Amino acid sequence: MKLSNIITDYRNQEQISQREFARRCGLSNSYISFIENEYNPRTGKPIVPTLEQYHKIASGMGLTVHQLFERLDEDSPVDLHSSDVPSAPIVIPDSGMFLKVMENMSAADYDMVIDAYNRTYNKMKEKGLI
Repeated sequence: MKLSNIITDYRNQEQISQREFARRCGLSNSYISFIENEYNPRTGKPIVPTLEQYHKIASGMGLTVHQLFERLDEDSPVDLHSSDVPSAPIVIPDSGMFLKVMENMSAADYDMVIDAYNRTYNKMKEKGLI
């Protein structure tokens, strides 16, 4: 199932507005609207949440990230860049398993994985591979 459908179904089940759901997640109302519409109307590009945003959405629904990813389509994209690094979304083949591992990591290990990914991405970009 798409994230947009999961959120919409949850909101309908709980009978809450986008604004209330956004408040529960600690995200902006406009961002939740973008997710539900599946694209940013200002850029026309699809919305690809970061791992941190998936954490916030899961938390707002009373779920773990793993539980949320079990509900998502297997090819749901995850942006693994931190918010201060320009992002290029990637698709994790088995995102549920990957996120279960990430979810159980210490904060230091999590940061190390993200840093390694960012360094690899930047090297590939420098070499013109992406």
